[in-house]
Amino acid sequence: MQTSNILRFHRLGRMPMLMLAAGVLTLALVAIGGATAKRADAAISTYTVEVSFESLRFSDIDDGFANNDAELFGTIQSYFYGHDWSRRMIGTINNPGVCGTSWTGSGQCYKTVDENVTNFFSQTPMCQADIHKNCVAPYATGNNKMRFQVTVTPDNYLDIRTNGISVNLRDYDKSSDPDTMCYITAAAEIRNYEVATLDKTFDFHSNGNTVTDGQCTARVRFHRV
Repeated sequence: MQTSNILRFHRLGRMPMLMLAAGVLTLALVAIGGATAKRADAAISTYTVEVSFESLRFSDIDDGFANNDAELFGTIQSYFYGHDWSRRMIGTINNPGVCGTSWTGSGQCYKTVDENVTNFFSQTPMCQADIHKNCVAPYATGNNKMRFQVTVTPDNYLDIRTNGISVNLRDYDKSSDPDTMCYITAAAEIRNYEVATLDKTFDFHSNGNTVTDGQCTARVRFHRV
């Protein structure tokens, strides 16, 4: 006796077909929605950007007749859009004449520099300072870097961040008030889509509208770490 398995296909009515189609569509939408959510989550990224003050150089110093060196003290500062200023102090602003030394000497002392010599910020001891120009951490070499957290989202991907730097260095003179020797305020504009691979170096020069006794250039690097 032979037996056979016979598969019978029945034509579905209109209503079951609509229900089946609705179920397939729902599954597809759920899948797409999940994938979109994952893509959106993945597109929100937080990066660390480092602003590194690399070097300082004077093309001209006029500290009086036949005097072409300067005794520097003051601050360097930076900010990244959405953050407060971060600052470092060279010497002691509230007592600049406490002592004097070379660029690489003791942190609290003013620093003697000459024309046409490149001075590296990483080699001079600086302290992190508050808005009142007081040290809030010890003087240290390699203290020329300031870091900021930057979040990039699909909504701000094309936005421009204005990122500022400031160099305000004065010349100590025992017999008179300090003179401004190097004054720079500048900004670098960086789009958010650049942050992931950011590595840009700028040379910023003395502000032409500020009277100073020196002409200086500060090299600053912005990069993602």
